Amino acid sequence: MKKKIIGIVLMGLLLITIGFSAFGVSSKNTSNNLDETVVWDNGMNYDDIGRCQLYEPVNYDIFAADDFYFEEDTDVAVCCAIEGYHENDYRQAKFDWAVEFYLDTGNGEIPGDIFAGPFIFSHDQANPIIIEDTGTAIYYKFTFAFPDLITFSGAQKYWLNIYGIGALPTQCGAVYHFSPIKLNQAVGKSDYFGCPEWENVEDISPALDDPVDLCFQLLSHYPPSTPEIAGPSSGKAGESYDYIFSSTDPEDEDITFCIDWGDETEEIGPFPSGDDITQSHTWSEEGSYSLRIKARDSRGLESAYGTLSISMPKSKIFFPRLWRFFGGQPLLSVLFERLLREYQ
Repeated sequence: MKKKIIGIVLMGLLLITIGFSAFGVSSKNTSNNLDETVVWDNGMNYDDIGRCQLYEPVNYDIFAADDFYFEEDTDVAVCCAIEGYHENDYRQAKFDWAVEFYLDTGNGEIPGDIFAGPFIFSHDQANPIIIEDTGTAIYYKFTFAFPDLITFSGAQKYWLNIYGIGALPTQCGAVYHFSPIKLNQAVGKSDYFGCPEWENVEDISPALDDPVDLCFQLLSHYPPSTPEIAGPSSGKAGESYDYIFSSTDPEDEDITFCIDWGDETEEIGPFPSGDDITQSHTWSEEGSYSLRIKARDSRGLESAYGTLSISMPKSKIFFPRLWRFFGGQPLLSVLFERLLREYQ
């Protein structure tokens, strides 16, 4: 009788819808092997985190810029950079981030007029990947994908400035390294701290005795989209469940999926861009798990992780096709789960 009731209700639902501060962090290296895609590599090894933040209500501002140069005209689709948060509530901070490009003034030492931007990204739009949580600061690799290709002229120096937009006391900023210094060292400025003109960062920061460079790469291609995941959020340990996921690559390249089930990992593919992929998994023990899936294209560019929290405390009824349908309907998805809990 219960199964009949469930069938009637589900059929009805289907019809209804149709300065810089020192933290003493040891040097790390997070570079990817993307030789054909990275058109400028400023170095992704990092030593510490600094301040680069705009908070307009109190006129707080501090910026840092670093230079780059191409021999020939070059299209840039993405900027990857290491940024972070520290001080109060740093683990929960999710600021907007701005990316600006400047022309050089002509002397090769400081930025001039704005060339492109600012491009504003929310924390989530920047595809955050946690690199390290030191206990006092959290480091992310951000992937800033621009809405259109940006063409930089050959034989012209440019400067890049990335800063967070958010409230103090959480402090956000650019992550930097001491070596190698590529082209000119990073420069900074701040009206709030009384240095409104661009000058070498070491000259305006009492915490630094040596020049630094910012940690960023410029890429000529876009990464795949963050995978979408459809499937049950709970079930019974020892039983197999299907999960459906997909990702789209802007250049229509094949995609490989890296899956972290929470109790084991696997890599599957490659598959055509945009295809729905179904993969089964069995959790052998009761407990809570985090299903994480990222997509990687044939160039080695990776998306951020798509995530789904999983609980395996007891038996559940699951209908894969219906779950896929309701996954895109938030209200009906909640009703669907309630029905399953009621009539199991």
